[in-house]
Amino acid sequence: MADNALPKSLQDNPELGRWVSFDEPGVVAIRSGKVELGQGILTALAQIAADELGLHPGLVRLAPCDTDCSPDEGITAGSQSVEVSGASIRIAMAQARAALIDAAAARLGADAARLSCHDGVVLLEGAPTGLDFWSVAALVDWRQPVSGNVPVQPIAARCAVGADHARIDMAAKRGGAGFIHDLSLPGLLHARVIRQPFRLARLADVDEAWLQRRYPGIAVLRRNDLFALIGPDEYGVHAAHADASRFTTWEEVPGRWRPAETAGDVVPRVG
Repeated sequence: MADNALPKSLQDNPELGRWVSFDEPGVVAIRSGKVELGQGILTALAQIAADELGLHPGLVRLAPCDTDCSPDEGITAGSQSVEVSGASIRIAMAQARAALIDAAAARLGADAARLSCHDGVVLLEGAPTGLDFWSVAALVDWRQPVSGNVPVQPIAARCAVGADHARIDMAAKRGGAGFIHDLSLPGLLHARVIRQPFRLARLADVDEAWLQRRYPGIAVLRRNDLFALIGPDEYGVHAAHADASRFTTWEEVPGRWRPAETAGDVVPRVG
């Protein structure tokens, strides 16, 4: 496969070790530059990696994105995670599998064509050799670039993709760590901007005394017509925001809006 035929993510991040790690015995850490936004992408990428490495998906762990070691794949958007990151992982894992088999063949003094693998265990003509991916991983040069020249597994040999596997992100959503808006950090403040009720309205008056009587502890931030409420209790700030019409007065000022000046009449020409 020519370099220009590789997915862009592999062209930008060609080092094989950028995509996979065997540092933890019994677990294969796959790195992707895509993040889980609720679309199940981590599960899909794990299935792709598992098929290429001949592993049960339970042995594959999608490592959290880390700018120090994860491949830079830009943004997670446009429904391109499987198309771009998935294709990149498939090609990279095919090369990783071949490199591990070659390392095992060298250790055993055997022809690599006689070796196969199942769930990370290296087999010689179907029999265990006492070696696995983790015991030979140190013999592989993980700095090698992904070439795209190693054939990926044929469709008939794929077991994980298309099968029903539990979403690996759901357990944390049900009972694990909260979403970012559930975090409570020391000194955290919440803010709500009070928008102009109509275009170019001017903030004429704020009855801060009424605001403090009704919602004590809510601070205000005012910069000309920009007005925001700030406080440590999100629900209190939200409630005060809903009452904004009771303590703010906006006015219309004639002449604030002027049409843009043009160089002259615009004459459209069709064709």
